[in-house]
Amino acid sequence: MITDTDARRLAAGTHPDPFAALGPTSDGRGIVVHVPGALAVSVVNDTDEAALTPHPAAPGVFTGRLLPYYRLRVTRPGPPGAPVRCGFGELPHRP
Repeated sequence: MITDTDARRLAAGTHPDPFAALGPTSDGRGIVVHVPGALAVSVVNDTDEAALTPHPAAPGVFTGRLLPYYRLRVTRPGPPGAPVRCGFGELPHRP
C-alpha cells in the first residue's frame, strides 16, 4: 500500500509529492492518511466503520480498507472535546 520510505517521508514532512501518496490507493480498495498525533484513525460512512492500521515505521501514518462515501474518525490524546492545535491555531471540537 505504501513503502516504509514513503511513510517515513510523509511523517517527517519531506515527501516530494505527498498528495500522490495520500488518499485512496490506485486500486480503489485502500487508503493512506497522515494525521500527526493521532492515537487511532477509522474510516466511517453511514453504515460501516473500518479501523486503520498505524504504519510501524512512521508515526501518524495509517493505512487500511477504504469505504465508499467515507469520513475519518480520529482519536487524539487528551480529554474528549479538547480543542485541536494545528498550524492554523486552535480549532474547536466539533462532535
